[in-house]
Amino acid sequence: MRTMRRALALAVLALAALVPTAQAASPAWSVAITPLPSNLVPGANPKPQYLISVTNVGSAPSSGNVVLKALLPTGLVASKASAGNNDKASTAPPTCTPTGGEESQEVKCETDKRSPPAT
Repeated sequence: MRTMRRALALAVLALAALVPTAQAASPAWSVAITPLPSNLVPGANPKPQYLISVTNVGSAPSSGNVVLKALLPTGLVASKASAGNNDKASTAPPTCTPTGGEESQEVKCETDKRSPPAT
């Protein structure tokens, strides 16, 4: 009986060790990339676009600079970049630029505005 209690106590302690500990609230990001139109054709007019949506899905707002870098597939170049912000409390959208200048494969968007968690 004593051995059984000891084994049961050890099992309970082992299970307690598996319970996740509380962590500090922090931002976390969801990124969705959508080509517009869905089939990119060389030489298309108007030029095809990528819509990149970033959402704070964490448990706390962001703070400081938030930077998103997107690298386009081989053969595609960014001729321009722009950004919007659907947070009504924000005073300005992020700034977006092709990082290598005109005709770059990488686009960088940056903001120092607080991004609240999605609700």
